[in-house]
Amino acid sequence: MGNVVRYIFLLVIILFFLHPLAAFQDFKTLYKASDPASKNLSIEAKKEAHKLFLDSVQMRKDTMGIILGHFYLSNDHVIASQYEDAMTHLIHAEELASEIVDTLILGCISHKKGLVFSLIQNYQKGIEEYEKALIQNSIAKDSQFIAITLEQLGALHGYNHDFVKSTNYYHQAIPLVEKHCAPKSLATTLSNYGNTLIHQDKFSEAIDIYKRAIVISEQIDDLYRIIPAKQNLALAYLNVDSLSQALDLYVECKKVNEENSWLDFLVYSYEGLALTFEKMSIIDSSLTYFKKYDFLRDSLFGVNAQTRINSLVTEREMRQKEEEVRVKSNQVLFEQRKKYNLIIGAIIFILLSSIGFWLLANKNRDTEMKLKDSRSALVDLSNDHQSKNGELRTTESRMMYEVHNNGEKFSGLFGIDMYDMKILTDEDWNFFKVHFEKAYPNYIQKVRQRFPTITEAEERLFLFIKLNLTNKESANILGIKSDTIKKTRMRLRKRLKLKKGEDLDHLVRTF
Repeated sequence: MGNVVRYIFLLVIILFFLHPLAAFQDFKTLYKASDPASKNLSIEAKKEAHKLFLDSVQMRKDTMGIILGHFYLSNDHVIASQYEDAMTHLIHAEELASEIVDTLILGCISHKKGLVFSLIQNYQKGIEEYEKALIQNSIAKDSQFIAITLEQLGALHGYNHDFVKSTNYYHQAIPLVEKHCAPKSLATTLSNYGNTLIHQDKFSEAIDIYKRAIVISEQIDDLYRIIPAKQNLALAYLNVDSLSQALDLYVECKKVNEENSWLDFLVYSYEGLALTFEKMSIIDSSLTYFKKYDFLRDSLFGVNAQTRINSLVTEREMRQKEEEVRVKSNQVLFEQRKKYNLIIGAIIFILLSSIGFWLLANKNRDTEMKLKDSRSALVDLSNDHQSKNGELRTTESRMMYEVHNNGEKFSGLFGIDMYDMKILTDEDWNFFKVHFEKAYPNYIQKVRQRFPTITEAEERLFLFIKLNLTNKESANILGIKSDTIKKTRMRLRKRLKLKKGEDLDHLVRTF
């Protein structure tokens, strides 16, 4: 009798520890087995099949079926680049999983939410979701999910330029992916790792990694992984000025992405073609693809970036006007030589030159006045943003004092760290650039032409340094910590390839 009790007790213990893993494996198996849409259907056909599935399980009030239905539809919307709809279905699934307290399914949802955030380039939120998923994956003891979650954390930290964390995650992920995951996961991992190498200017290593990812993807005939790997390889070739190789790959990828309506890949095809043609000095083609890129990017990510297009348009118009002026000047001089003798021609030339110099002098005086007014307005604008941030931080300090006297814990206004608030909105920044362009005409365009890979944050710091703003003043305007400005300065020094001892401020102010 005693032995029977011991056996029963041991069996209960074994089942207790195996239950999480079994439940997780059951969910993954159920996910594949319950899918009503075949792999050969178009994405729109899959959506219809999954909507019908969701409607049927909702009528039966089948909780697990409803969760699966939302999962299926979220995947469909991700492939169709409809990220808001994808997130809506994930939130519905998350609410149901929370009600039944299924932490393992919640881990799957966090992983999928991390993917959506990474696709819309909100990398910090993506990192937070993947870190939550990693905890749940560890509970489930699912090596495949742990591997791909580590890989995604490596990718997102790379996009955030934290290459120490990125490299650390990839060193953990790659052996696990090679051991436990399918070839398609390894291809994705290698392709993303190559992106981290690109950000560190390790182009030759990245090229080898991308080629390996392409070979693996071609072996399993997975076009959805071949294309991003080839686009990444094209970017590497672009960085080492192998322009013909980059162009061939981008053209091939663009065609496939358009045929399959892979908009999240197509946007980078357009950007790559624009950059390649720009390097090849084929401005018309570059302008065409920049317009396509910005339009598609805005529709996918909610971004309305027109600066680079305006720069190209301005550059093109300036060249056209210069050519027209040159032709007209030659025609005028030719007619003058035909109609007038040398003396009369000389007199007319002197007279016209005098008038021209007088007009130019007046124009220069007007321009100087406008530049002075614009620079004054720019200073006022900068001071206004500093003042606005200062008032907010003064309010925060006063609240901290009052809360401290009451013995309470203060976590920032409305629970938000004031140093993390973005005081300078996109509208503010565009207004700021308008004044800056008036004060320093074509300055931003020249910065981008000289340093084409400069990021938006680095460009902002570049302009602030030009205005003789300190790190503290720049941080106040942007509503960020001074440490963040210091990190951006370090990245800007690297971007400008400054040697030790060279003065960043001197370079910017004399540029």
